[in-house]
Amino acid sequence: SMILAEDTRTTGLLLNRMEISNKLESLNQENERSKIPMILTHLKDGKSIALVSDAGTPVLSDPGATLVRSCIEHAIPIVPV
Repeated sequence: SMILAEDTRTTGLLLNRMEISNKLESLNQENERSKIPMILTHLKDGKSIALVSDAGTPVLSDPGATLVRSCIEHAIPIVPV
């Protein structure tokens, strides 16, 4: 349903190359905490959301760690790809 990325410019290039046109939104250190309630609502409504990490070990230290922790606290399944 939606793709979240730290840098939408970088992820946008990949999505364009793969011809993927799902909604793309930023999820970064500055906006992560404010976006989590909306994201959890979408997930609880049965929508799928992809979280893309730009570099490093995804969401261990990158933006997204707080979101992953929130999903675990709300018993929302997480599937690494």
